[in-house]
Amino acid sequence: MAGPADERGAPEEKSSGHDDRADQLGQALALKWSFGCNKDVRGSVHNLSDDNRNVVFYLCAHTGVLYDYVHRRQTLLQGHCNPITACAVSADKRWIVTADAGADSMIVVWDSYSGTPIKTIFNPHENGVVGIDISPDAMLIASLGSSEQGQEVSVWEWTVDHDGALYTRACPRAAGKDKPLPSPSPSSTSSDVEEDETNELTVNSPRDPFAYTSIQFSGANVHEFVTTAPQRVTFWSWAAHKLECRTPPPMDAADFGTKIGHFAHTIFLSPGNAQTGAPARAVSGTEEGNLVLWEVVSTSSIPAGGAAAATAEAAAAVGAADAFLDEATMESKTTTLSDMPARIAVKVVKLNRSGGIPFMTMCDDLLVVCGTDESVRFYDMDFRIVAWYEDLEAGPINSVSFANTSQVHYVDVPVNEAAHAASASLSSAQAAGDAPIAPPNSRRKSIKHGIPDFVVGTTRALLVGVDAAIFEEASSDHRHGTLLLQGFDGALASVCTHPMEPYVVAVSRNGVLQGWEYEDRRLEVVKVLHPDDVPSCLAFSPDGALLAVGFENGMVRLLRWASKHDLAEVACFQIRPGTGIVTLRFSLDGRFLGVADTQHAVGLYRFVASDVVSANGQGFTSVDHMKVDRGKRRGEAGPGLEPGDGSEPRNGWTYLGRYISHTAPVTCLTFGLSAEGANRFFSTARDGTLVEYDLEQSSVVDGIKLATEPVYIEHGTSEPTFCIAQTATRDDREDTIITCNTDFKFKVFNANNKSCRKTTLGPTFGGPISCMQFLASSNGGGAGDGLGKGSSTRGDYIAYATAEKVIGLVKTPLDGNPFKMMGLIAHPGPISGFATSFDGKYLITAGGPDMTCNLWTVNTPALDLAAVSVAVAPIPGVPASLLPYMPLLDPEVAEMDGQEATRSAIFEDIVDFFFYAQIRCQGEETTSPRRAEGRVPLREIPSLMRALSFYPSEKQIEDMCVEVRYADFASTARTRDTINLEDLVRLYINHRPVSGVTLDEISSAISTLSAFTTELNHSGLQTPLNWSALQAFLGEQAESLPPTELQSCLVMLMGRTAVDALKPTTKIAAESFCADVLGLQPLAG
Repeated sequence: MAGPADERGAPEEKSSGHDDRADQLGQALALKWSFGCNKDVRGSVHNLSDDNRNVVFYLCAHTGVLYDYVHRRQTLLQGHCNPITACAVSADKRWIVTADAGADSMIVVWDSYSGTPIKTIFNPHENGVVGIDISPDAMLIASLGSSEQGQEVSVWEWTVDHDGALYTRACPRAAGKDKPLPSPSPSSTSSDVEEDETNELTVNSPRDPFAYTSIQFSGANVHEFVTTAPQRVTFWSWAAHKLECRTPPPMDAADFGTKIGHFAHTIFLSPGNAQTGAPARAVSGTEEGNLVLWEVVSTSSIPAGGAAAATAEAAAAVGAADAFLDEATMESKTTTLSDMPARIAVKVVKLNRSGGIPFMTMCDDLLVVCGTDESVRFYDMDFRIVAWYEDLEAGPINSVSFANTSQVHYVDVPVNEAAHAASASLSSAQAAGDAPIAPPNSRRKSIKHGIPDFVVGTTRALLVGVDAAIFEEASSDHRHGTLLLQGFDGALASVCTHPMEPYVVAVSRNGVLQGWEYEDRRLEVVKVLHPDDVPSCLAFSPDGALLAVGFENGMVRLLRWASKHDLAEVACFQIRPGTGIVTLRFSLDGRFLGVADTQHAVGLYRFVASDVVSANGQGFTSVDHMKVDRGKRRGEAGPGLEPGDGSEPRNGWTYLGRYISHTAPVTCLTFGLSAEGANRFFSTARDGTLVEYDLEQSSVVDGIKLATEPVYIEHGTSEPTFCIAQTATRDDREDTIITCNTDFKFKVFNANNKSCRKTTLGPTFGGPISCMQFLASSNGGGAGDGLGKGSSTRGDYIAYATAEKVIGLVKTPLDGNPFKMMGLIAHPGPISGFATSFDGKYLITAGGPDMTCNLWTVNTPALDLAAVSVAVAPIPGVPASLLPYMPLLDPEVAEMDGQEATRSAIFEDIVDFFFYAQIRCQGEETTSPRRAEGRVPLREIPSLMRALSFYPSEKQIEDMCVEVRYADFASTARTRDTINLEDLVRLYINHRPVSGVTLDEISSAISTLSAFTTELNHSGLQTPLNWSALQAFLGEQAESLPPTELQSCLVMLMGRTAVDALKPTTKIAAESFCADVLGLQPLAG
């Protein structure tokens, strides 16, 4: 097998767009490379190599990967939105079939040479696909899916252009869900399997022992396939132009004299007797390492006595299979079910004595068995071993696939001809019902079996290429194979990029840290961290010399990046026992390290440089402040090291203290620079507060000092999710802080007085933004994760990620223009890590449980083009600057598709209200000439918003007025006192809620008020909220309503009669409050 070459390459990138310029520019974000693989999907690695190419196919989260391992090129098959759960490849290696499970699932057929999708089947099963296979002639697809009613099987004629499956039938269910078989005993598996909690056979076995996990076609008969569940195997046939199935009766260990174990995989052996047309035999591998042989029996054709007597006796058990099915399955059976061949278990063979058999396949006339003992073994049709590969040392193997090349390695196997002939005639007799033929005289001969090169996939996320000829090697050191790919064998906790060099580092929750040179896609660093510590976050120092790793047990370890071969540990801290590290961040000059923990506190370390090297000779000290943690609940001082004890931090990291500055989880730490170049340090949390810390006044003696008291930047249910600091420039004279929140908004705050300068609509493609960074310019400014060569505190673009699935770009300055934002699905589930390259050319994302790290190329000109090429037709009477916002006012505008559009009703209302506001400002009863100057005073903003059915709080009104007043202050040092129509439209779009208030939110608010009433009354039992208590809240708490104003509002909402009927003891419920007071009705459905 050819090994990886030194030549590097990249997959061809495809462009998409709406015009020629867009076609030339391509996409703003494009997937360049995927690190990792779906290690737990059995049979997901396929060797597509032939005499003209060296390619393997494997799965990576929701993407299929065609990997040319000689030239190191990936062709990425994108289209699924959910994790790919099953795949299959045609016998000629031409077609690839992938399927996923989840909402909007798909089955996609791909051309393996071009990587283009050929056929897509949408929503094949209600809850997606569990298993899939393609027929030997590549004309049919069999899928195993699930729905709310249970599992089902479908047969698809994908080459024919018609909707729907050729056949679909519900899977049989076991009567009463018989008592499950016991799990495999530890003694039956290897030590590696016992220790590996992610082993396919132990973790991924379904809880329901009767739930099917795989589906497999017969290699010679397109009308037959088999499905496998841990405690049963079902054979299917559609030869009679309808989908039929038979489930053999349960096996009893006492009948076979051995423990069977849960079934893992079932395949058909080589075709049956060619002269008689007998169906093929089938075998199932079990978790106990056994092989179960299924033979076809027919009670009408088995004669009495002779060699077939035992088989006839066994055939009588076929009727017992019906008792294994429930009533629903029995009712669905047709009268012609007996036409389908019946199979029963006739033999159990122990093939793996040190592990299970998770996967099997056929290689010509050889049975290939993969073992959890890290082996691949080849057997002939009489289950005699032919070849074995037991020194791969790559972990439990769950996939094997063979090259389609003319070069094979031949293995000479001496056999006893008499025994071989007798065995063959016995198999033929059992299938046809004839007595076996007497064997000729015994003599010895040799049979040559050809074995092509193959590729294996393991549950340790390794893909190993195996040259079949290594079977002949005498030394075990030469029988390991060639490592083609090393993925991640645990959920990813975090990812970060080097601020100076093209390296990305990812760490798994199982404590394995990997570093890749992402330009050449070379794995250069693998380090196993402390086994008892679960990593949670990563950060590079701004010069790239140190890599900080935070752990869930409160430890922070600093690793020296210069020693990439071992990543030597140079410092170790534990901020407080029993707390976990949530996030950590270095200051821009590398002098400070900020740490946030799970107890809502922020810790701070300072690097003290000196000409004197510390006692450990590394220039760093190991600080232990588990013993010394004096201080109060809010601010805590550092430990203070005794001089002369050999650990004086004269050239190392000093613990300054820990401050419990928040009452809810910390969402972000960020460092910035003032206009004068001084360090600034901020934190945000889910309690809605922004806290700034005084770095210069913080010390070991005094602990952490705050620069100002915590400031509430969010109110109500909104929570800040991330923040970045922005340094003032000559054009923009203010230091600012940009935050994002759970209401899909960006907010810009003055960093000094913390007043809100701007609120704009953020991306709404997925959930709220959970992480964002300025994208460095391609000329070298900026940095990977907020640090780097140049200034990282400003940028023309912001890269962001949500907690689930989506990443994207936003062009600055922020103004809510939807055409200046983009987003795409980067992962099928949670995003656990996000970083940008030091030169701004790449985004890197970590998928958490999907164990995938994706590298995305950034193409900002494509976003620039989208921002100026507004896909909205000109609308009469609408200023060109407002055209990008029209789809936000009326979604139908976005669907005009170039047709002539008219002004929407809501825009007409805005114009009318604005014109009326101008009249009102000049006096409604004046007889003087009126002048429509196109501007109204800021005091009209509340009335205009309420007229548009947006009812902002007093705080929101204050923020809107401040935003307009200081819109030009940073550049002109002047304030405004009026607002025009265009600014009003943008203000309304950016400040109004993205979605309306739901009944659940109202119910939650009423429950909170009820609990607060209970607390005020010092009652131990929570009492329902009544009208008297609600009146007291509305009139006394927060932004209170005077009694007369409250009465006036209620009369307008309910009418005088209904208001007079309210009694102090009237109970308030969410449904009645919405319907009777607010006049809101639930949406249909």
